[in-house]
Amino acid sequence: MDQPQNNQQSRPSSATHRGPQRSSTLNRNYVKKPATPSHPLITSAAKRQAEDLKRRQILAAQMNQQRLASLRSQNTPQATKSTHLTQPDTPFMRHPLQKRIASQAPRPATMPSASERKNLAIKQALQSVSSISEDQNQPSLTTAIRQQTRQTKGKKILLAFACAGCCMFLLGYFIHLNLPDISMQVAAMHTGINASYPSYPPRNFQLANVFTEEKDKVVIEFAGPNQKSFSISETKSAWDSTALLNNFVKPNWDEDYDTIREQGITIYISESNAAWVNGGIFFHLEAEAGTLSKKQIKNLVTSF
Repeated sequence: MDQPQNNQQSRPSSATHRGPQRSSTLNRNYVKKPATPSHPLITSAAKRQAEDLKRRQILAAQMNQQRLASLRSQNTPQATKSTHLTQPDTPFMRHPLQKRIASQAPRPATMPSASERKNLAIKQALQSVSSISEDQNQPSLTTAIRQQTRQTKGKKILLAFACAGCCMFLLGYFIHLNLPDISMQVAAMHTGINASYPSYPPRNFQLANVFTEEKDKVVIEFAGPNQKSFSISETKSAWDSTALLNNFVKPNWDEDYDTIREQGITIYISESNAAWVNGGIFFHLEAEAGTLSKKQIKNLVTSF
C-alpha cells in the first residue's frame, strides 16, 4: 500500500519559534519608580484613634439629623397627611386578655343614700351590742383556761391521794401478813432463843400479842370468837419427852392426860392444854376447857 501524502508543507523552525531574547526581569529601566503619596502615611496609633473618633462623631450627627426630621414629619397636622392616604385607618381593638381583666375587676359601688347609711349604722350598732352581750354571757378564754387548769390540778391531786392510799393499804396488808414473823424475830432477838410461829393457827383465831417473859421465854397469845383465847409459851430446855413427862406432865396433870405421837413428836394433851418438846424448846399450850379440840391441837403442834 502506498503511504499517505502529507498535505502540509514543511517550514523552517526559525519561522515558527522566536529566537532567544535577553531577560529584562532585573533590568532597572523597566521597573517603575514608586510615586510619592498625596497625603502622609499614618503611622501613629494615636492618629488612627483620633480619625476613628471623628468619623463616629460625624455619623452620630447624621443620625440625629435624621431623627429630628422624622419627628418633625410626625408632628405635622393630620389634614396635610390625609390627602396622601389611600386606605382608611382600622378601628382600635382591645386585647382579649385586657377584656377578661376588665370584666373580672370589681365595679365601683354607687354611693348609698342618706337613709341607707342611717339603716347601716343602726344595724352595725345592734350587732355590736349583741356581740358584747354574748361575750358577757360566755366565759372568757382566760377564765376557761383557769378553770381547766384547776380541774386538771384537782384530778392530779385526787390521783396522787388515791395512789398514796393504795400504797398505804398494800403496805398495811403486807405488814399484817408478816406481823407475826416480825414480832417473833424481835422476841427471839430479846431472848436469844430460836422462837417460831405456827403456820396453821386454828380457824377463827388471830394473833393478839407476842411478848417475852423472863430472859428465855416467848409467849404468843391468840384471840377467837366468844372471847375465847389461848397462849403458847416457848422456853429453851434440854428435856426430852420422858423428862417432860416426869418433870411437868405428871406433877401438873397427874394422870389426866392423853399421849399422841405425830411426825416424831410426843404430845401430851389434857383437855385443851398441851405440852411437847421439839428442837431443844419446850412448848406449853394453855387454854380453857373446850376452847380447842384434839385435832386442832395436833394440827397446831405439827405446824411449828
